[in-house]
Amino acid sequence: MVPSPALLTASDTVATLVALLLASVLAELIVPRLLRIAIRQSHLQAPQGIPQSDWDSLTKPPNENAGRWIGRLELVIFFISFWLRSYEIAGAWLLFKVGSKWEVWTNLVRIPSELPRAEPLSYLRARYQWSSRVFERFLIGTASNLLVAALGVAAARVSAPLLAPIFP
Repeated sequence: MVPSPALLTASDTVATLVALLLASVLAELIVPRLLRIAIRQSHLQAPQGIPQSDWDSLTKPPNENAGRWIGRLELVIFFISFWLRSYEIAGAWLLFKVGSKWEVWTNLVRIPSELPRAEPLSYLRARYQWSSRVFERFLIGTASNLLVAALGVAAARVSAPLLAPIFP
């Protein structure tokens, strides 16, 4: 049973805040490294017939910081969901995230099946590499945040009784 906020002890509150802070620091250290390791290919090769600079401008995210901030907020959402044992919060976020990603890719960023100047097989290979990278980043980032939040909540639950004598 989840204690109501009025019944939380000082040690519960301190443990929760410390665990959230540590989980956030851990996520800042781990998630970007995981993404770099998993997505080793730092440069997507342009299809034959398309200038590399044009392809780079299409395939690079316009704002890397936006994704980082979304990840930070996602970590807090997962942490709160797990701490309160209200898993529907995490489920609702995942549903929203998948739905919005689907909508964006289906209607806004639709990759054409062919480009007039691109060699077909080379373009297919480039599309595959690009879409794989986007999908991998999406899954690895989300899974990492789920794991870090779960570890943070576990740490808070273990440390709360240990902090009880210090913060009654």
